Amino acid sequence: SPSLPAFFAIFLPATLPYAFASLGSGAPLVQTGSLLMFVFIAAVSMLSVETNRTFRENVSLRIATEHMAAELRRQKEIAEQASLSKSTFLAAASHDLRQPVHALGLFVGALRAVSIPLEGQRLIEQIEASLTAMDGLFSALLDISRLDAGIVEVQRRPFEIAPFLARICRDNRQEAEAKGLSLTLARSGFVV
Repeated sequence: SPSLPAFFAIFLPATLPYAFASLGSGAPLVQTGSLLMFVFIAAVSMLSVETNRTFRENVSLRIATEHMAAELRRQKEIAEQASLSKSTFLAAASHDLRQPVHALGLFVGALRAVSIPLEGQRLIEQIEASLTAMDGLFSALLDISRLDAGIVEVQRRPFEIAPFLARICRDNRQEAEAKGLSLTLARSGFVV
């Protein structure tokens, strides 16, 4: 009964005349049948109302599901566009930021040709190590943008963690000492 008015327009004229006619009959068995017919009409009417309510809820849920699916598709397109924009930005930023890093590398190379005290040479070595690390970070940014764009396949392989930890300690040792902390590296051969 998707349409209650249509259902009742057909069902009630088909059942009520018989129930009333049977009720007016003098035979007790026919009158009992008439009472049972009224029970049947009431039960089918209640069932019809419940079925109609369920039908309307299902239609509403289907419409809501279609709206949500359309919204999900729209949000997915927005996310894909944002990911593409991020990848483009990362590639451009990595390329543009590498140029000053290379210039710093040239300046450090020029400083090596100048006579500098031992402390200055140590600082130059730290600057070179930091430049190498920064260049590695920019390479990683470029690789991430390529991975996001689907240009490069991921090739997982084990690597030693010790060089990364040594670089982190070297880069942060002076800051730790300035705060009164000692930064030590426990040598390890761990491969991750």
